Amino acid sequence: MTLTDYIRSSNLTLDSLADKVGVSQSYMSRLASGQKKPSFDVATRIAAATCNKVMPNDFMDDLPEMSDEDDDKPLQQTDAACDPGPIRRAS
Repeated sequence: MTLTDYIRSSNLTLDSLADKVGVSQSYMSRLASGQKKPSFDVATRIAAATCNKVMPNDFMDDLPEMSDEDDDKPLQQTDAACDPGPIRRAS
């Protein structure tokens, strides 16, 4: 799922997601529009803040295609009531 799709489908605003992730609203806006790519640290904080709906690999352009074998692998399920609260960089 793209960051823009997540924001549209959730009850969060760009500002509130930026606050949860610990980045500025303008930076989050540039990520959502594709003008910027996040660092791995920021991408993992976005994943945590979105309950893994937006994953770090969602920001990558050139991923290899999945094979039919991959379709048979079970998916990791996330907690439907996921609410991680503020996600901050470790000190």
